[in-house]
Amino acid sequence: MLNEKLLSHYNLIIESLKNNGRALLQNDEELFDEINTSLAQLLSQENISDRDLMPLFCLLDHCPRPDKRFENHLLMIAPKLKTADSRVAWMGIAHKHILERQQRDGDPIPQELIPILKLYMSDKKNQHWEVLEWVLRTVVMIGPLSLQLKSDIEAIRPTILSLFNRHQRHYFEILELLQKNWQQLGIKK
Repeated sequence: MLNEKLLSHYNLIIESLKNNGRALLQNDEELFDEINTSLAQLLSQENISDRDLMPLFCLLDHCPRPDKRFENHLLMIAPKLKTADSRVAWMGIAHKHILERQQRDGDPIPQELIPILKLYMSDKKNQHWEVLEWVLRTVVMIGPLSLQLKSDIEAIRPTILSLFNRHQRHYFEILELLQKNWQQLGIKK
C-alpha cells in the first residue's frame, strides 16, 4: 500500500486526469526514492497483487522524465504480473524508464527484457491482444535485438475476427513493419 505522501500525489494525478488536466509529478528526488522503496517493499512480498502495483505504475507513468533508479525493480516485477491491464501499464512505464532512458543515456537495452516479452507473448492463459500489441511496439524499439523474438512473434497467427479487433489489426500492421526491418537486416521471412 502507498504511504501518505505517495497516496497524496497519486490522488492529485487522478483528480487532474478527471478534470482533463495535465498530470505530472514535479522533479522531486525524495518522492522518486519513496516510489523506488515502495517497489522494493512490494517485491519483498511473497505474492504481489497487480492491483497494489497500479498506483505505483500511475506515479511512474507521470514522472516528468525517465529515471534509471526504477529499472531493476521494474524488470523484477514484470514476470510476476498476471492481468492484461497491469502488463500494458508496465510496458508503458518500461518504454519510459527503460527504453527511452536507455536511448537518452546510450546504455544497452537490458537482456532481462527479452524473456519478459517472450513470457507475455507465450502466456496463453493470460494472452490478450492489447498486451501483444504493446509487446510488438516494444520490440520495434529494441532494434536488432528483436531478432531474438522473431519466431515467437511470427508464431502468433491472425484469427478471422482480427478485422474487428483493433489490437489484432495493430499487431499485424506492426508485424509487417518488423518483417520489413528484418529483411533490411538480411533476414528472410
